[in-house]
Formats: sequence, structure tokens, C-alpha cells
Amino acid sequence: MAQCKSCGKKGLLLRLEKDTGLCLACKAAFAEKAKPLAAKLMEVETMNLAQRSDDPKTVVTHSEAVEKSANKLIALMKEYALEPGPELTEIINKYSEIKQKALNSMKE
Repeated sequence: MAQCKSCGKKGLLLRLEKDTGLCLACKAAFAEKAKPLAAKLMEVETMNLAQRSDDPKTVVTHSEAVEKSANKLIALMKEYALEPGPELTEIINKYSEIKQKALNSMKE
């Protein structure tokens, strides 16, 4: 019998998303909540906003925004019983390093 990993609904006729194991309602709710977080990550990542700036304060601000969005996305995935991929951890580590370099340059 099919059972949603998030809400626990079960039934013979319950349709689950193949990749996530979520029912259609949970999949839609997750997608709606995750979309703005993913958009923020993609915006900073694709435009290289943190790396292009010469102002360390701007770099720190963009890096913190990415870290915050990525951590919220990971928490949301766990809320829906999904396993975050290694990409999110890599993004957090990358921007943590970028932020630390900017903070170090501000101390000099």
C-alpha cells in the first residue's frame, strides 16, 4: 500500500511522486515553499554576485543570504522527509569560505 513520506496518507489508490515518495498534495506544497529559496540561491550563484563585488561588506551580505537560503531549503526538505543532495552542502561550504575571506580582508 502506498504511503506518503511526509503526511503519512496511505491507500491503494494514493498516487506518489516516483522520485520523492510524496503524495501530490505534499509535492505541490513543498514545491511552492521551496521555489523562492531555490530562486534566491540560483540568482546569487548564476550572477556570481558574491565573487564579482569588490566591497567585502557586499560579499558578506550575499554569502550570508545564500547560506541562509540553503539552510532553510535543507530544513524544508527534512520537514518533507526528503534527503538533501550534496550540492546544497557544497554551496554552503563555498559561500562560507567566500564570506570568511571577505571578513578577513575587512580586518586587514
